Amino acid sequence: PNVMSLPNFTLTDVPPTNPVGNIRGFVFFDYNNNGAFSLNEGDTTLNDITVNLKDSSGSVVATTTTDVFGNYMFMGLPY
Repeated sequence: PNVMSLPNFTLTDVPPTNPVGNIRGFVFFDYNNNGAFSLNEGDTTLNDITVNLKDSSGSVVATTTTDVFGNYMFMGLPY
């Protein structure tokens, strides 16, 4: 599995002037069409899938691809 290291953050740190966030998730084939991921029921993660992030008007603002485990992440997004 991927391991992500994040910097330490304490309550005394000054928040950034332009706060950012992340969106992450994973893509899978829902074998039994129940909307939930379960390896025991035949679901499998999908790698090399293009994931588009769209703004409220439907325009693509970022694109990424799932990794070998089906994970994706958009980092550094403005609030």
